Amino acid sequence: MTENETQLKVISDRTSDEHNLLANVQQLQSLCESRNFWTAIINDPSYSITHRRVAFIQYFIRHSFNQKVSDFRLSSLNLAPSEFDIRVIGLWTGPIPVQAPHNSNIIRISCRFSEDNSATIYLSIVPKTGESDLVEILFGKTQGLQQTIADVAATERLDAGDYINWKRWQQGQVFEYL
Repeated sequence: MTENETQLKVISDRTSDEHNLLANVQQLQSLCESRNFWTAIINDPSYSITHRRVAFIQYFIRHSFNQKVSDFRLSSLNLAPSEFDIRVIGLWTGPIPVQAPHNSNIIRISCRFSEDNSATIYLSIVPKTGESDLVEILFGKTQGLQQTIADVAATERLDAGDYINWKRWQQGQVFEYL
């Protein structure tokens, strides 16, 4: 069994706690898994809320950079639309967690898994398009032929109440505590 296979086995084990999930995600050395690996965890209610939150973050962090927005159909995830808060950020005060090239949209997707369990994804999308069009593309209601994810970042609230930031996946992925 390769090192990545060992990490994926721990990640897919329903008894893995948050510490083991995060440690094993960090140890993945390549994009060895498909998006479906994470989707299966997100869509399976027999996994814990923590497991599903970690999978939601990694679905985007590991697989969205330089991909078409229309490939990430939020409607394919077994999450109620009421759990999402999607905003196109027009004016940003403070640091932007993603690179924002000229002619891009910044989208914030917040997902609430429980009262104390949440995750927020930030996507930089080029070329810029209308807000309602982007939401339609994200939910797979229309095809966005040109919109590509130029950068991705995430913030995750841990079970203990701490927050961590993730940047787009690169070899040797790490997160930072806020």
